[in-house]
Amino acid sequence: MPGQDGMSLLEEWMSADFAMPVVMMSGHAEHQDVVKSIRLGAVDFLKKPLHDILPLVRRILSTQASSSAQKVSGINFDLSLKSARTLFEAQYFNHHLLKNNHNIAKVAELAGLERTTLYRKLKDLGIDKKP
Repeated sequence: MPGQDGMSLLEEWMSADFAMPVVMMSGHAEHQDVVKSIRLGAVDFLKKPLHDILPLVRRILSTQASSSAQKVSGINFDLSLKSARTLFEAQYFNHHLLKNNHNIAKVAELAGLERTTLYRKLKDLGIDKKP
C-alpha cells in the first residue's frame, strides 16, 4: 500500500469505530506486530501463505451469526405480526429519542419520516415526545 502500512490503516479504522471484523495478513510479520494488531482490534493475524484462512472465515461468520441471533432474542414470536411490529417501533423510537435528546427533527430524519408523520406515529404508540 503506497504511503501507508497496514498497522496504521488498522489504527485509523479502529479509531473511526470501523464495524467490520479485520484480519491482518503479512508474509514477514514479527511477533510484536501480531500482538499489536490484536490489541488494536484485529480479530486475527494470518501469515502468508494462507493455509488457515477457511477455518478463520467460518469462525468469524459463525460469531457474527450468533451475535445477530442475540439481538432478536427477547421477542415473543408467538405475537401477531402487527403486535410485534408495534413493540419494535416503540423500542426503535424510544431508543432514538433518548439517543438524540428528544430532537424530533433528528429522529424523523433518521427514520426517513416527515415530522408530522413521526408525531402521529409517536401518539399512536403512546410515546411521550418530551423527556
